[in-house]
Amino acid sequence: SEYESSIATTKSQLNSAEALLDGNNIEDKINKFNDIFGKYSNRTLGSTYYLYKTTEKFPLKISNTIGPISTGNKKTAIAAFDMAYYQFAKENSIIAPGFIVHDVLENIDKTDLDNTLKLAKEIGCQYIIAMLKEKADNQTEISEKDIILSLSENDKLFKV
Repeated sequence: SEYESSIATTKSQLNSAEALLDGNNIEDKINKFNDIFGKYSNRTLGSTYYLYKTTEKFPLKISNTIGPISTGNKKTAIAAFDMAYYQFAKENSIIAPGFIVHDVLENIDKTDLDNTLKLAKEIGCQYIIAMLKEKADNQTEISEKDIILSLSENDKLFKV
């Protein structure tokens, strides 16, 4: 009897959750997100990326208008995605962090990275990145005031 009651309660909760999802019109939210994501990815990469629903194991995928891409382009697309979500959350009063953290950006093209850094500044998102000094020195969008912490062989974090 308890088992059957538990099943009935769980089914009721599932039906309520599904009704809530239907009421939120996921397609509209994805379209609104894609308006931002497409604009940001086009601006940083020159290619429009978008999020779409699938029937596969994971229900969402990301694609672009040009096909397969390099590692650096993937990293730039991820940055555009994260910044698009930051902006989407702001516009829809969703509580979300005001920062994005990325590392290993050495594969990103100089122009793409400059465009990404410029976009982060424009939307007011704190973009925290780990980068080799040589790469940072070549970026026009990085100034001395943007560098919060520099580490080296002699200047280690926690002196370790």
